[in-house]
Amino acid sequence: MSKDKENEAEIIREKAVRLHDREEKRFRQWYELLGVDQYSSEFAYGRKLIIRELEGVVKSVASGSTVLDIGSGTGHLMSWLAEKGLKVIGLEPSTAMRTTCKKLFPHLEVIEGYASNLPFRDGIFDAVVCVEVLRYLHPHDILNTYKEIFRVLKEGGIAFITMVNRWAMDGYLLYYCWKRFIDPEYHYTYFTTAGKEIETLKKCGFKKVQAAGVMYAFIRIFYKAGRRTGAFLTRLIEFINREQRWEKEPWRSLAGSLILIAQK
Repeated sequence: MSKDKENEAEIIREKAVRLHDREEKRFRQWYELLGVDQYSSEFAYGRKLIIRELEGVVKSVASGSTVLDIGSGTGHLMSWLAEKGLKVIGLEPSTAMRTTCKKLFPHLEVIEGYASNLPFRDGIFDAVVCVEVLRYLHPHDILNTYKEIFRVLKEGGIAFITMVNRWAMDGYLLYYCWKRFIDPEYHYTYFTTAGKEIETLKKCGFKKVQAAGVMYAFIRIFYKAGRRTGAFLTRLIEFINREQRWEKEPWRSLAGSLILIAQK
């Protein structure tokens, strides 16, 4: 990789950390509302469906297993994993996020570090969770993160990763391009497809990789009309299709979240 690309990856990484330092309060409030009302926002509803998928991974590992939560943020997901009987370690580069996590969940261990250079020995985790993290990173850092996750997992260990679908029905790609046009400092977002990530994960050594899309992406648009309107229409859509889960194209690529589950 050229020096220019390395510098670009570093700049994007540092911007992502600053963004999450600024947004700590908002993420904390979103997670707090998620615990009260899963229809309170598009964030809460999206996390609800992601956590539903994550429950399948949790059930596949034994109680007491060691789990790494990459980009652990405010610690709410770490706390949920710990409540499931797992030994959880969090990795978070944002100082503001780590401070909040330690304040809210003093019994949990969270350390400073980057996904692309994990400060852990080889083969020590039964599972690695990486929810809505890699979307903020340069492709070079994402590739290195895959390699690092593979390295720290035990044989047979499982990685649970979420990504941003390039062709999601909410049209976020178009919105992102417009925002970057009018504001070059707008945060970086990595858009991808299931096929590309499956191929990359297998090249990194994972022997089994599954991908699924969850949530009708246009639900995010509903909430732009207001919280009550978004919650009402989301409940209506859920009544029609409670699962909102697709493993085949084209629906998988049109979904709000792309979920990857890879086994070493």
